[in-house]
Amino acid sequence: MQCQEISIRAGNRELIKHLQWDIEPQQCWGILGPNACGKTSLLHSLAGLRELEEGEILIQQQSINSCSRRQLAQLIGLLFQHSSYDFPTRVEDLVMAGRFAQQKLLAGVTAEDRRLVQGAMQNYAIAQLAERAANTLSGGEMQRVAMAILHTQSPRIALLDEPENHLDPGIMFKLLQLLTRYFSIENRACIMVLHDPSVAVRLCSHLLLLFGDGRYIKGRTMETATPENLSELYAHPMHAVSIDDGLLFYPG
Repeated sequence: MQCQEISIRAGNRELIKHLQWDIEPQQCWGILGPNACGKTSLLHSLAGLRELEEGEILIQQQSINSCSRRQLAQLIGLLFQHSSYDFPTRVEDLVMAGRFAQQKLLAGVTAEDRRLVQGAMQNYAIAQLAERAANTLSGGEMQRVAMAILHTQSPRIALLDEPENHLDPGIMFKLLQLLTRYFSIENRACIMVLHDPSVAVRLCSHLLLLFGDGRYIKGRTMETATPENLSELYAHPMHAVSIDDGLLFYPG
């Protein structure tokens, strides 16, 4: 995926100005920034859900504006900040619906589809919810279902908007690690909006820092996630301590 000089505005505020950004296969990008800096707007633009003020987004050398909805679903998957279902659809049927974009027209459900769905339900700890109605789930259960749907959809690029929402600390990192690893292999990539730089450092190969005034910094995680950059980003002193598998950031 390529972002060619894209700009995003909210009213008369220029949130992102002339962003030139290439997302390569096997990369996992974390997007960090203060509230209302354009993180979700950028993610929705990448998914083709929001028009850009300037620039163009390409995927596989093709403008996303020229892709059909089915093509976009094959190439791009989006995990929203909040997922909810008002209808009593069985959880297993919801997860199976994630396979629709990858199925051949009129082919129906295959043995491979069933295998992928069962595996995803096991991996995201929702196998016991298979017969439950989606409108009876808790926020954390629904978030795990949404992750399983994205996994079975198997797009080229996964867009995750605050994927840690509603998840207990004990399972949050395990599930995010599972999802990001799946989308950081072969010809896939992952982009996710996060609030915690410590989580971003542990999961992401690259970071995009959005300041909300048009400015941005991007690069490899360990070169970008510095106390100096994060202090400027959040307009507050940020400090770091080394831990076994990365850095732990905390406000001063």
